[in-house]
Amino acid sequence: MRAAEIVFYDELPENRLQGLFAGNILFLFINPTEYHGPHLPLANDYVISLGLAERLAQRLVKAGLTEQFVSGPLINLGLDPTPG
Repeated sequence: MRAAEIVFYDELPENRLQGLFAGNILFLFINPTEYHGPHLPLANDYVISLGLAERLAQRLVKAGLTEQFVSGPLINLGLDPTPG
């Protein structure tokens, strides 16, 4: 099985976007920015979601449902107060 290619569409120039969404699945990450302790980043939920999406993309490529893992930009939504 070949690895799914990760394409961050917001990092591409406009001329590379044409046709990118045809036949591919777009992953949108909505991150609840929250405090998980001093040892973890605020984007902890995004990091976990990205890892899960990469594993899902591998399965979708293997099943022939998509050719590329197309990622939209991270959408940070909300902010949990940080203790201390």
